[in-house]
Amino acid sequence: MAGLTEDALLHILTFSDAKTLCALISTCRTLHRHGAKYLIEDEVILSQNRDVKSFFLFMTCDNLRRIPYLSRLVVSIDPATSHSRGLGDPMEAAKALKELFLQVARGGNLVELAMHRTEAILELCHELPDTVCALGTLRSLILHQVGPLTGNMLQSLTIPLVSVAIEEESDFGMPIPTIRNPTYLLCGTQETLQELSVTFFEVTGPNTFCYPNVHTLSFRYTEILDTQHYVHAFPNLQHLKTAYGAPFEIEEDEELAELREKNRRAQQLFGTWPSLRCYNGSLQDLYVLGTLCHISSISIDYDEHYVLLPPALRAVLDDARPVHLDLRLSMTPTWLFHLEFYTAFSRPSAQTLSHLELSFYIEGENTPEFGKDVGKGLENVVSHVVASLRCLSSFRFVVTCGGDGLELRQGAENPCEKPPCAIDILAGDLGAYARRCREANPTGTLKSVAITMFMCHTLEGVTVQLGPAYQYDPGKGKSDSPPRSSLIDC
Repeated sequence: MAGLTEDALLHILTFSDAKTLCALISTCRTLHRHGAKYLIEDEVILSQNRDVKSFFLFMTCDNLRRIPYLSRLVVSIDPATSHSRGLGDPMEAAKALKELFLQVARGGNLVELAMHRTEAILELCHELPDTVCALGTLRSLILHQVGPLTGNMLQSLTIPLVSVAIEEESDFGMPIPTIRNPTYLLCGTQETLQELSVTFFEVTGPNTFCYPNVHTLSFRYTEILDTQHYVHAFPNLQHLKTAYGAPFEIEEDEELAELREKNRRAQQLFGTWPSLRCYNGSLQDLYVLGTLCHISSISIDYDEHYVLLPPALRAVLDDARPVHLDLRLSMTPTWLFHLEFYTAFSRPSAQTLSHLELSFYIEGENTPEFGKDVGKGLENVVSHVVASLRCLSSFRFVVTCGGDGLELRQGAENPCEKPPCAIDILAGDLGAYARRCREANPTGTLKSVAITMFMCHTLEGVTVQLGPAYQYDPGKGKSDSPPRSSLIDC
């Protein structure tokens, strides 16, 4: 490299990886000065106490020229770490972080900040909350394991944040914030906040603040699902994501129905959203929310705490009348041949479906009876789902095969002598099954069919694709990228 000009060497810095950059900047002052910024222009992760102090020294040398190039920072300080073990003193790390934030506040461009063990870090240095509040360029804030000090800091924020994620780790015995409604904690960001994600918090209360620009709300492990309060707090919401929202102690369908009816009555009295672009979460949560508006896209994840019931699925489809439905069912093949489940697709509310994805995890004994049941179930999908949906334009069917049947065949000395398992039933001719699906459509609107089979022991899959391959995205339209598997075009 001795014959290269300085401009050529500086150009090499722009596309070098971190390891190469470290080697290059140690060769001369010019590369050291210009190359350091490329090390920090992407996300910087400080996972140990000693990393924080070392990074502070790195950033503040060279007359603070590096400070403006730091845009994304992830930091974690462990208060229980022993300095004698060579991992760094937590108190010194917290003080170094405070000094770094002060320099960034004066002349930096930090846009994204994520802090783990947030409450413990703030306890180590009580000046830290003020320095975080002074980071005027910050637009995204992610805080894990928060507590009372974090809550006070959030209430003091006047930064025009766009995205906030806060997580209360009450299971770890840490103190919880005095105020547990994030709309109260973040009232200084009312006019700028667009995305909010909360864990172990309650977005409820009679005087909930209004956030007119929030379009994405995600909550996990909330104790109360109160639709009307969400509507009031986020009147222009478009994307709703939940996980483990409905109370675990409620097991009776009647109690869930009562919560649902309460939410529906409140919406009838006080109004609801005009529509939602998409919902992602469990069927139980969406059922209890009882949203009285059109939801363009619904993605139902498998929830181990709740058994999917056909009446709940029918009720949700009647409420939302979605265009896109992604439904994931796990463990046993029961739903493949449960005729009550298929009645949801013959209702008028299901005729709005244009894109449908069904995902099943099949697990069972390696017996002829099991193989026959799976075969019947696969034909039920054709005759009771595809044949019932008159406006369907794309259909993807994903089967993940696992369990004893798969393991027995893989370990057998002569697998051909074993009874057929789920893999044999579907893998016999994926193309023929895909063609039967397309031909079953009564109106000829079904142009795209993808049948995917995954084997859980290898995590590899095979996809047969009829027609154009795309994945539906209600926010961006269709994408021409095929599913992640080996693609066979028929």
